[in-house]
Amino acid sequence: MKKILLSGLVAGIVMLVIAVALSFAWQFIFPSVALEYATPLFRPWSDPLMSLIFVCPLLTGFFLAWIWSMVKGCHQGSASKKVLLFATGWTIFSFLGIFMTYSCFQMSFLMMLTWVLSSATQYYFGTWVLIKMNK
Repeated sequence: MKKILLSGLVAGIVMLVIAVALSFAWQFIFPSVALEYATPLFRPWSDPLMSLIFVCPLLTGFFLAWIWSMVKGCHQGSASKKVLLFATGWTIFSFLGIFMTYSCFQMSFLMMLTWVLSSATQYYFGTWVLIKMNK
């Protein structure tokens, strides 16, 4: 249990750093995305509930570690193959939620694309941390 908590915390912190970095990068690369975040569809940063956005990657890290502890014996091959397979599965499930959000809210395809790419990057590096910590 201790191993799951520690590796989940480290993976979550890595994913949080990546999420923050990519969030700034997307808004710099695509100014229209920054403008879209300023619409009434999204909470302003002054809202205290926005702090929950920093909790999500940490919780995801713990959940990834817990699931990985149960399925790591099912994955064969090199570490990079394990990372790719596990992270791809998470990315697909994430895409389904993002796609549902895209279908329900007036957000651009570009914003949806940045969310998918950010999620995939976070899951890849989070899984990489888990595999390296749980050899």
